[in-house]
Amino acid sequence: MAIRADADFRAKVREKLGSLEMQLISALRRQIEAEYPTEAHALSFVVFSDGFTAGFPARAYVLNRANSQVCVSSADLLQADETYPEQLERDAEAADPDMDVWGAAAEVFIEWFAECWGRAGGAGFALPATLAEHDTGRLFDLTTMRWISLD
Repeated sequence: MAIRADADFRAKVREKLGSLEMQLISALRRQIEAEYPTEAHALSFVVFSDGFTAGFPARAYVLNRANSQVCVSSADLLQADETYPEQLERDAEAADPDMDVWGAAAEVFIEWFAECWGRAGGAGFALPATLAEHDTGRLFDLTTMRWISLD
């Protein structure tokens, strides 16, 4: 039952993300084509756990070589009331109280975001670009399309 509940939740998250796909690709193209300050060294996208049911969970930050924020780059990538409804999480937790709903949603989101980055032309982006869950020890490198552990 637990495996099925997890798979069902992930499929529903992916379905909801699909409705935002063209908007995200357009927003990512703007990020890719933007002019950044000379001290800009990297573009860091961060996924915040509260964003799934209260807007769009990812924010973009421009970082310098010291890994300090130079500026917020269109912090709100998309204007959305929610990425998916809160009821989706409640239903998943009811089906499997031990399910890591946030972790499952974040994994599906990062995979989807990386695909959208590629479709937006991210391979030609001049700066290193990463995507990570807020306050975790790993990053997804959008240039190499691989996970990097910071531990």
